[in-house]
Amino acid sequence: MVEAANDNGGGQVVVSGHVAAVERAMALAKARGARRAVPLPVSAPFHCRLMQPAADAMATALAAADLRAPLVPVYANVTAAPAADPAAIRDLLVAQVTGTVRWRESVVAMHGAGVAQFVEFGGKVLAPMCKAHRPGRDDDERGDDGGHRGAGGIALTLPGLCANQSSGE
Repeated sequence: MVEAANDNGGGQVVVSGHVAAVERAMALAKARGARRAVPLPVSAPFHCRLMQPAADAMATALAAADLRAPLVPVYANVTAAPAADPAAIRDLLVAQVTGTVRWRESVVAMHGAGVAQFVEFGGKVLAPMCKAHRPGRDDDERGDDGGHRGAGGIALTLPGLCANQSSGE
């Protein structure tokens, strides 16, 4: 079993699933002309249905949490849209455990809403990807040129984009 786990844009798609299925998908990608297909060192098959037990545990934990409406928009990576209702945010947090990360669409939507600065905590992968999807840039253009700055909001991102594998078929 293999599924698209992340749409990072610029032709970069991360897959997740059983190790053997991910390896087959990587071999097919290379055979069909992919520039790169590399396994990423992760501890679980994130953002695919193999994570359903974790999603169930997340749902149980969040059921007891007192969530309140956020002071700033919260963009859900499974919808690429802002959410403000605590009940909806709770459901979206659970859905993101097994759902595809719509990273490119999320960043484009945040830019469209006026977010001009992205801050990454704990990593160095996501901030350059935010810059790559700013308005006026071609989706395949990459690089770290200082990003899109100016008036607007701030979006906080957390590390965690990676290729995901699990043992099994």
